[in-house]
Amino acid sequence: MINTDDCVYVIIPNKNGLEHLQYSLTSLAESKYQNYKVVLVDSNSTDDSVSFVKEKYENIVILNNQGKKGFAGGVNTGIKHAIENQADYIAIFNSDIKVLYNWIELSLFVFHKNPKIGIVGFTEVLKENENQFYLTQITSDSIYVQYVNSVAGCLFIMNSNLINEIGYLDEDFYMYGEDNDWFYRVGKSTFSIVETNIPVWHYGEGSAKNNKFLPTWYSYRNALRFSIKNENI
Repeated sequence: MINTDDCVYVIIPNKNGLEHLQYSLTSLAESKYQNYKVVLVDSNSTDDSVSFVKEKYENIVILNNQGKKGFAGGVNTGIKHAIENQADYIAIFNSDIKVLYNWIELSLFVFHKNPKIGIVGFTEVLKENENQFYLTQITSDSIYVQYVNSVAGCLFIMNSNLINEIGYLDEDFYMYGEDNDWFYRVGKSTFSIVETNIPVWHYGEGSAKNNKFLPTWYSYRNALRFSIKNENI
């Protein structure tokens, strides 16, 4: 039984994401769960993404990134806002994804099975397999749960109590790798991470489409940073 009193905050970091927000917010708006709130955290966008959200989605709260530049700073700004407003669960929602109408209910069903689950992840469906995503039907009776060390970073939901134990994302990663560092810290906590068969369609690297060098550069740099920080040189 889902407790509809659970307050879910959906945090969307944004940097010139107009092209992707046009479909991701349409998908999100089809969510049937009632008690959820959406926060768009903008990092000095120069396109029309903020004005688009203000015009089309008046219920979405828009914040300026108060952390360091980059994905992690935007996410942390949103998480802090959610916790200040008594969020029970917090979803980190990339701007270039699509979700099922019942993704929140299904996630809460998993959380309620085990209060020590800290993060619920999804099965990533690549953009070329969009038909597969639309044909997928998942109910509470058909959810598959697997305990893992990490999940796809494009969408995951966390128990807000997790922050008290492991803290926020490391903003020095800027973008790419901050989620892996965070998942590593979850693995050392009293909480666990699970991956489910609930699908999420992901365009992929939508935030860096104008500079294809960025994903490669930050992926390699942050892999080294993660190793030095969490293991040894």
